[in-house]
Amino acid sequence: MKEAVLAFKEVSLTFETEEGSVKALNDVDLVVPKGKILGVVGESGSGKSVLALSTLGLVPTPPGRYGGRGSIIFEGKDLLRISERELELVRGTGISMIFQEPMSSLNPVFKVGDQIAEAVRLRILRKELNQTRSVSLIESLRGVKGIDESRVREEVLEVLRDVRISDPEAALDRYPHEFSGGMKQRVMIAMGLAAKPSLLIADEPTTSLDVTTQAQILSLVKDLVREFDVSVLFISHDLSVVSEVADEIAVMYAGRILEIGDVRSIFRDAKHPYTKGLLNAEPKLRETRESLESLAGSVPSLLRIPGGCAFHPRCPYVFPRCEKEVPELLPVGSSGEVACHLYHGEEK
Repeated sequence: MKEAVLAFKEVSLTFETEEGSVKALNDVDLVVPKGKILGVVGESGSGKSVLALSTLGLVPTPPGRYGGRGSIIFEGKDLLRISERELELVRGTGISMIFQEPMSSLNPVFKVGDQIAEAVRLRILRKELNQTRSVSLIESLRGVKGIDESRVREEVLEVLRDVRISDPEAALDRYPHEFSGGMKQRVMIAMGLAAKPSLLIADEPTTSLDVTTQAQILSLVKDLVREFDVSVLFISHDLSVVSEVADEIAVMYAGRILEIGDVRSIFRDAKHPYTKGLLNAEPKLRETRESLESLAGSVPSLLRIPGGCAFHPRCPYVFPRCEKEVPELLPVGSSGEVACHLYHGEEK
């Protein structure tokens, strides 16, 4: 059995709104293997980003409400049940997150070096605060004393070199607006690595980048996994992007995981009709087609998820059981899992 750095077990999340209950996550079971990159892919509204925010306790409750039996296990702790103070020690240290739009994540009025230095100080404080219950991480950071700032500066320079930023000395004193989009994303990765986390969450980190810069960032992420032995939860709507970086892929739809497998098996022999539809909609370098195939219909409103398999209104293989019974995520073949009645039991 593969060693997990993070494990979701029967995680459900509902938002109570004026229009009704929104089921954003529905019995999610998912494992991020240690030292690997797990790609989570699906159309907008499938629940990918909510999954990432749940890991860091960033979903407000209320209006969000987690199911009582679910758990998110990280380093032996259930992140859904620990205190806010304990979550502070996880955020940005045990788990770091790279957001989709770096310009909105970087503070425009602070120099890049100062923003990365804060992540270094947070990590230095974490070990100390794990042994005391008197103050929060935020309170300690505001009044921090005794940290060797020359050491902090050297660590900032080192992490800037790690993310392949040329002339890191000059980069220290520059502001975010002085960097290109790709360089800002490198700074965001540097901030994440400065905390020396066990897990790095990347939420659509290449969406706003051109193709060349995107390829450089993906290559960098893969290199950093090898160099720092960090695990990555990589979220994207683009299967071609995920295929370039991930070891394993989980396909999400309407808050559920529909298929999990290693990259090679997903691309060579996808099982779920939704996964096949996503692959057929991707342009192929060696194929000439007048038009791309598209998935019929659209992701259902989470206020009105269809009964049975949520994908059945769009599925070309639908039969009566699909409309009545939610398929379980079960093993299929030698290395994957799929939630589809086509592969588990006979039609009822």
